[in-house]
Amino acid sequence: MSDDEAEPVAHDEIKFVFEDVFGAVDKTIPTLAEVRSSATKFNDAHRYILQRMLVDPCVTMKKFNIMYIDYVATRKLKRHPSVVKYIRANGCELRDLAKTISKTINNAKSLNNDDDDAEHELGMRLVILSEESTPKEWVVLISEVQNSEIISEQSDIIKPERDFFLATIDELFENNGKITRKSAIRSGHEKFKLGLVKSEKFLNRMIKEGYFKSSENQKFIELSPRLVAEMDPYLRAKYSTTIHICDLCRRIISRPIYSAECSKCEKYMHLNCFNNATAISDENGVECQGCNTLLKKEDVLREVQNKLNEA
Repeated sequence: MSDDEAEPVAHDEIKFVFEDVFGAVDKTIPTLAEVRSSATKFNDAHRYILQRMLVDPCVTMKKFNIMYIDYVATRKLKRHPSVVKYIRANGCELRDLAKTISKTINNAKSLNNDDDDAEHELGMRLVILSEESTPKEWVVLISEVQNSEIISEQSDIIKPERDFFLATIDELFENNGKITRKSAIRSGHEKFKLGLVKSEKFLNRMIKEGYFKSSENQKFIELSPRLVAEMDPYLRAKYSTTIHICDLCRRIISRPIYSAECSKCEKYMHLNCFNNATAISDENGVECQGCNTLLKKEDVLREVQNKLNEA
């Protein structure tokens, strides 16, 4: 072997060096308070979240929190990656963390947190909303400066596809946010002359991009959190006379079948918002903000079940 050639290193020596380096990293499990302490001031952790969500603009609240917690624990607090999964927190604490992170990002003037940095203005904001039919909550990144790209003439979809997309939304709103895949594909084929194959391909694309949600058995499609958040202005204008707004979160109720309704003043709440309110207050009901009538949890759940049975 010449003097210029590197001497080979045995595998066990590499393993020793690897374990020696990572063994020196602090394995103390951080508290949620330690992680949350940096959530109120815009920093690299928030920039990291934005970068991830530019690629995937609709993620579950669980994934959203994990991305943030993992970044702060490993890069800011310098803890070993293995300790992240042991951080203890309840549902209310995690929901509060997601809201704090989102509020900080939404209040930031620019990526550099400089009020005069117009070149890097965010022009985006995070919206938290529930799936309505399940307790799962989502965080969606939407634009503040334009309508949803999917219905813009600048998008890459052709007019028949756009018309098919909007007609599918109409049908979903008329049927409590859920229709069969077959009926949607048939509509694309018969009404918009896309053909069965192209209709199914376009529908699958909308599901993949998160505008529609497919049921577990693949037989139904449903309205998705991304569509409801991103197309909020369009939906409020299009269905202004029929749409219901949650009295707690002030967001659209896209599936009234999963809502708490006051029979006296016809105010509505998402079932998830209602359940979260009872969990936070540790009460068995929520007062209607319109008439102060107490909506008891058992009555609301029974009414929802009755609506599901009728449907």
